[in-house]
Amino acid sequence: MHAYGIRRGVPHGPMIGYDSRGRGLPSSVTPFVNGLVHGWTREYFRDRRLLIEWPFVRGTGVDYWWLEDGRLCAEFPFVSGKPSGVERWWVDAKTIFQETHLLDGLWHGPRRRWTAAKLDPGHPKLFIRGKQVSRRAYLAAQRRDPSLPPLRAEDDDPRRALRAQFVRRKRWPLSKQARPRTAATSRRR
Repeated sequence: MHAYGIRRGVPHGPMIGYDSRGRGLPSSVTPFVNGLVHGWTREYFRDRRLLIEWPFVRGTGVDYWWLEDGRLCAEFPFVSGKPSGVERWWVDAKTIFQETHLLDGLWHGPRRRWTAAKLDPGHPKLFIRGKQVSRRAYLAAQRRDPSLPPLRAEDDDPRRALRAQFVRRKRWPLSKQARPRTAATSRRR
């Protein structure tokens, strides 16, 4: 369950996610400014210790989802508030079970899914701005459109490198001085 404020019809202020077991403890805090995530998003362990924090600037950043034991579950990249980049769902620190390329909120590029570390039949599925296309059409469009990722056989393997700070469950490696300024931090100075 989440609680948040609304200004002019869009989220504004902190969005607070609450513990799924109904104990009323916040599990996450995500700052919104005029409908876009802006500032430091924080995830907490059940005992309220900080699990991790990461930055967003005017809707651009990566949203991370975590399992209760502190392992990364999924990552969702955003640009200006729209899903853009490579969305991944993690099995463990070295393996994913789903990967989708996005641009402006639409599937754009290969989409892969694995079961028991084997690429599912019919994958990768190929998309151009949300529309599924044939391999031939994708390769032809890729020559004209630099936003389409290349099709590489090595990407059909579900093993991926997880950034070291997530393996160690550390906070984002930026210092407080490197944090983006938000309305809240500007008032304190």
